[in-house]
This record gives sequence, structure tokens and C-alpha cells, in this order.
Amino acid sequence: MTKCTQPGLTRQKKWTISAGAVISFFLLVSCSQPEGNDNDLNAESSVDPAEHQSNYSVLNTIQYSILKHYAAKAKTQGANITYPICVASDELKFTSAQRAAFIQTEEQAINKWNKALIGQTGWAVSSIKLYPVGGFTKSSCPKTDNGYPVYRVIGIAGNRGGASFWDYLQTVEKNNFFTPNLRREMHEYGHQLAMGDTYTEVGYEQPIGQPASIMNLYYNVDGLTQDDIDGVRQIWYMLRTGSTNPCATGYVPGKALENRNGHRFCVKGSGPNPVDNCPKDPNKTEPGNCGCGVPEGTCGTCTNKNTNCASWAAAGECTKNPSYMLTSCCKNTNCASWAAAGECTKNPGYMLTNCCASCKK
Repeated sequence: MTKCTQPGLTRQKKWTISAGAVISFFLLVSCSQPEGNDNDLNAESSVDPAEHQSNYSVLNTIQYSILKHYAAKAKTQGANITYPICVASDELKFTSAQRAAFIQTEEQAINKWNKALIGQTGWAVSSIKLYPVGGFTKSSCPKTDNGYPVYRVIGIAGNRGGASFWDYLQTVEKNNFFTPNLRREMHEYGHQLAMGDTYTEVGYEQPIGQPASIMNLYYNVDGLTQDDIDGVRQIWYMLRTGSTNPCATGYVPGKALENRNGHRFCVKGSGPNPVDNCPKDPNKTEPGNCGCGVPEGTCGTCTNKNTNCASWAAAGECTKNPSYMLTSCCKNTNCASWAAAGECTKNPGYMLTNCCASCKK
């Protein structure tokens, strides 16, 4: 899961599975898809919104995708490229052999994603070989090497790691740092590609239905599903062509009960756009996707009609009582204070998208 979230609500993954966890899994889609899609997002859809499932999602900061750096490398190195990685920790002691083992797992994860792109128009990378840079501490990890962003992997003593996709950084909890989990690394690395999460976590995002995939909760699949593959192919298509449509051919924009990071969900369907379920909500973040605490200034003006809006939202009323909250408590009043606290630079993934007016002041 990504760490691009509202200040004070930073989310990182906790991979402890408990009975009764609120998780629904992805339906594996096995049919192959064309390389890319640039359909008109305003066209009508023949899909029943009630049956939408979130097959994959794309981050709203695709410009940070590491794919463009791989493509640049291929222009000078050919099809078999090398790329810098720094594995370090200020909290955990580890050996050179343990670092080498982690890099080996990471390289396998990266090349499994790369395999999905081989044969796509304009994609010239056949294999990616990682080479270590920096020392054993976080401060010794360079941010760039020969002009390319270094993929930095930092071990932590805590039990929940995550990815900072705009900074080419991920943190890894102790157990998975010393015993690398290939599917976990495929998931976290997916964020560096610009793939978003698709699982449900209250306070972060609640897409509707989730077939199992690497970008959902990875432990229920053996590897990349067709949803994962279609998603990364569409990201490359967007980077290559300049398209702003995140949904591949055969997919339409999806929806979520909660979507704090503004992920763009795509679901299986025959039209490029779902029916708008909230036409009277002037502050929706996208067609069909109402929001509570929606991005500042995204869609017209919005005011909170009650002084208790902030406390009600914090108590979960956005999901408990959406008919009132989405129309009467839709203004995010924290942007100015977050900007004053320096969050525009500390947490740009969220702030520059959702509190842009405050950041420009």
C-alpha cells in the first residue's frame, strides 16, 4: 500500500491476517487485453454500476513511474539493463549475504512485472539486473546514481512497511526483511510502477468488490493476475502516448465508498464510463465517485453546514450516514493547517493533489 495519504492518516501495510478481516478478493480474469486504450471518458457505459468490481487501480502521480527510467536506460544499454538499488536499515543489523538475498528476491519481483510488458509497443527492456549502491544505513543510500533514481529499500523494526512511490522508497518490516517474500515484493514494487492498492481498509480506501491480485492482498494469488498485467500495460501506454485514461480496453472507471488518495479504479466493463451515481454532488472526485472530505476545490465550491462536521467525519459518519455527509459536510478544513506545518513538501503525493490551493499560498 502507498503512503500517499492525508497528514495524520498515513497508512502502511500490516500483513497480519486475522479471522474476520474485512477483505474480499479479486476474481481472476484470464482473457488477454489489447495494449492500450484512449477511449473518451465521457461516453456512456452499458455496465450496471451495482456489479462493478475494482480490478486494478492507477496512482494519481503516474509521472513518478519507474518505467520511464527503465525505458531511458534501454536507449543506452540495450534490452538487458542494470538498475541501482540500496538495501539498508538504521534499526536492523544484517549481513552482506542477507542483503544479497533480498536483492535477488527483489530482482525476481521486478522481472516478473517486466515480463508483462515484453512485446508491448515501444517497450524495449528484456531483463533488469539490480546492482547495489550505498552502505548499510539509510543515510548512506544515495537518491540517485548516474542520473537515475535509486530504488531504496529500508528495513524497519516495526510490523508494517509500505511504499513512498514518489520517492522510489519502500520500508520493509523485520520478518520480511530477513526472509524476503516474493509476492510481497511484487506488490510493493507495483507502486513504483504507478499501480495502486485495491484492498479495503477503512480510513484509506474502500473499493467495491476486489478479485484477488498482487495489488490486492497478495497472499491469495500465485503471481500476477490478468488484472495486474492489464494495469501495468495501460500505465506504459499512458507514459508512451501521453494518454490520461487509466482504463485499458475492456475496462471502465470504477468507484469506491472511500478513496482518500484519489486512486483511479478500473473495472471490467464494455463502456468507458460508469453511470454517475452522484450527479448532484458538486464535489465528487470523478464521475460515479462521491466523496467525503473530497479534494479542495476539485469540483466547484463546498461548505460545511454544521460546526460538528469535522468530529462527525472523524467518527466515521462519512460511511455511516453518507446521504447527509456527502452534501453537507464535504469541505476539508485541514488543508491550510497542514500546509503551514510543511506537509506540502513532506507529503506531496496527497497535498499537491488535494490541497493545492493551500500549497500555492
